[in-house]
Amino acid sequence: MSRAAERHLGGGAGPLLDQTGHQVARQPLAQRFAEAGSVVEKTDQAFRSVAVPVSELDAYRTDWQREREEIFRSGASTFIRGYARWYEQELPGYVEAYRQLRAHHDIFDQWARIKAAGDAPALGRLMLQRREVSPALLEMRGIFPFFEQIYYRLKVMERFHREGVGRTQIDGGRSSIDFFNNFNETAERIELTLAQVRFYFKLFSWSGGTDSSLLDEMFSDTNPLEGGGPPKPTDPDDL
Repeated sequence: MSRAAERHLGGGAGPLLDQTGHQVARQPLAQRFAEAGSVVEKTDQAFRSVAVPVSELDAYRTDWQREREEIFRSGASTFIRGYARWYEQELPGYVEAYRQLRAHHDIFDQWARIKAAGDAPALGRLMLQRREVSPALLEMRGIFPFFEQIYYRLKVMERFHREGVGRTQIDGGRSSIDFFNNFNETAERIELTLAQVRFYFKLFSWSGGTDSSLLDEMFSDTNPLEGGGPPKPTDPDDL
């Protein structure tokens, strides 16, 4: 894989694929913070600081996104095959984790109403509720970042696919057209659940006295090309 591809596909917490569509081993999460007047890039599994004047940040971001899009377009069929298989492999685990988390919706809904009203929750009851929802939250925390990354990368691939780029065979007898037809049928519901999960984590952090989510560091690269992220939290039906 080229250095540019390593740089742009290495971000975020999702699975990485090389140019043959095979998984690259996940590396432990690491962080490096940019200093004033610079940005941080990841190359060859390392970080480097690049000087970028504030006046040129918009141009840098535009060039950076354009380069990422070119990488994905150039290997679209490979990425579509790889991420389609990953999505189908991860989806059942995500659905089950969401079902377990959704079972505690009444607690989260109560917290949301208390928070919106600006009231102080009863600490004893709050601690019992936090203990009740924690196992399901921890289960989802191990699944959510990887699944969300896969999903939004496929959203980008679907846009290319509609333009005729990357059409391929996913596996024996099944085309990428078949895959994306099924993908699009459930896309709206999946996005609503992703937003709901984010909201649950925000509420859990609020219940612990902080406004920062347990997953904040995992939300920084939701959409690898457009950065749009999922919709605002809502109340979707169960999957």
